[in-house]
Formats: sequence, C-alpha cells, structure tokens
Amino acid sequence: MVRPQQTDHQRRARVKAASQTSAKQMASALGRDDKVFEVSASDGDHPVWRQQSIEDHEHLMSSYGHAYVPNKEGEDIEDLPNDLFETNPKVSLFEFALSPPCWKVRALLHFYRVPYKSIFALPHNKVEGVDNSYPKIPKLKIADIQINDSAVIFRSLAPLLSGTGMSPAQVDLEKLNNVDGLLGALELQSLGRFWGVVGMVRAVPKLYGYSSGILGGLCRLAALPFGLISIPLRFFLNSGIGPFRMLKPAPEYAAIFATALEGKPYFHGQTIGPLDLSLYGSFACFSYLESPLVDDCFNKAAGLREWYRRCDEAVTSIRPIR
Repeated sequence: MVRPQQTDHQRRARVKAASQTSAKQMASALGRDDKVFEVSASDGDHPVWRQQSIEDHEHLMSSYGHAYVPNKEGEDIEDLPNDLFETNPKVSLFEFALSPPCWKVRALLHFYRVPYKSIFALPHNKVEGVDNSYPKIPKLKIADIQINDSAVIFRSLAPLLSGTGMSPAQVDLEKLNNVDGLLGALELQSLGRFWGVVGMVRAVPKLYGYSSGILGGLCRLAALPFGLISIPLRFFLNSGIGPFRMLKPAPEYAAIFATALEGKPYFHGQTIGPLDLSLYGSFACFSYLESPLVDDCFNKAAGLREWYRRCDEAVTSIRPIR
C-alpha cells in the first residue's frame, strides 16, 4: 500500500509524536516508503541514521528525543531545548572568514561566550560533517542539530542565549539586516565603489597577518588596480541582473535602524541583545573590508556611530570577532 504524500509539517508532527519509539520505529514514522534507512554511525547510545535518497539528504536522530530536520533558507526550526547549552554540547560553525553573515553569527557566539569550532566552508561547496542540502553559509551545528541561515540562527538561539529573545519588531529589523536589505546593500554597493573593491582585496592578505610592514605595504599597493573593477560594476547595481538585486542605498537602511534605536544605548534597551549583535556583526565585517559605505551610513544615521562603538567595546572585551 502506498502512503499519501506528506507535507514537511506533517512529517515533523509524526516524528515528534514518535519521539519515545526506537530508531527503526522513528524511520517508519517518517512515512517515506521511497527511502531506505540504515545505521551508518553511532554516537554513544544514539545511532545516527542516514537517509539514502535522490537528494542525498541526511536525517539525524538527535540526542534530545526526536529528530531535528535541517531547515531551508528562512525556515524556522522547532523550538530548541531550554537546557541545550547547559550540557556543553559540541558546537561547530561552518563559515568563511570574510562572509558578512558569518560575522553576525560569530558576534552572537562570542558575546554570549559559546565555545565553538570554526570549520572552513564556502557557498555551494560540500563539506563533511554537515547536511549540504542548504548550499550557503553559515551553517551552525549544535550536537546533532543543524541550523542554516544566519537569520534563523539568530531567531533560534536568541531566547536561549539572551533569556528573552527578540520581539516581533526586532525580528523584522533583524530580517532587514540580510541580503535583501542592509547587508546586501553594503555588499553590492561596495562593489560599485573604487575603495570598496580595493578594501575587499586588501582584506585577504590582512586576514593572514600581512597588514603592516614592507610586505603589508606592498599588498596594499597591489590592491589599487583592482579598484578599477568597480567602474563596469556600477552599471549593474540595482539592475536586477544576476546577484545585483534591486535595493535601496545602504544609508537609507541604516536610517531605519537609527530611527528604531530611538536614542537608547542599545536596541534592547540598557543592555546589548541579539539584534544589536546582528547589526554590529554586519558593520564590523564591512569595517574590516574598509568599505567607505560604513562611514556613509554612520554619517546619515544619527546615533548609529556611537551605538556601534558601544557594541564594539562590549564584544571586543569578551572576544573579538576577528
């Protein structure tokens, strides 16, 4: 008998209902007769099940009683256990050092003192130890639980790390700090500026410690010709061609955040919170990339420069994100 096709929501509901069953019963509860499940590894008393399919999607039997399915972009995962970090789980961040969304997540982990292992990864390249059906970065793995997409990572971890999480308005603002908002505008519009491209090129040797001395000076000089790339790229900005999305100027997005700040020390009031760390991570990344748009944003968004300095001092005092 062929079972009717189930939605992802239905599958998750059945998995949760079967959380006390054996691993084989868990596989059956998923209701996927077209899949073959087999034990491919073992982690103590918790077998890890590999789902062989045309998508080559890996489904993990979590230590927390039921399976957490790696999410798609923008898709929230199930609520995480409140004691998730009390058990000192193994945390791995699959990231690229110059990726702005990865800087956001590092700011969150560093401020809340979450130890983690950084694993080099690039978009659309497969890496071991993680489900690769989500092609972008960052990917965060906590024990057997994988969370994809920096915005989802923030929404999922905010209640556990800050104790209160983010309000609906703060969630909307955090979504604005993404590739279709401020972060995307900073990235793409920096490509249309001579010094924006030069700064990006200079960041590579700086990453490896060549930022001063004779060699550092030569690297900085060698980056200058690359700035000419910005000239043809300007014609593609806001064209809707390929990655050049239709976006507002970065300072206009910054002004929205400045208005929401309403003169408070932080977006969460008197104490720094997840939204602060998200926005701080983006600006910190583009400051490292020496983008002239960072100053443009701070000059046109009253109070944002002072807010950034407070955040930088708070995070750096614990652990710098670069």
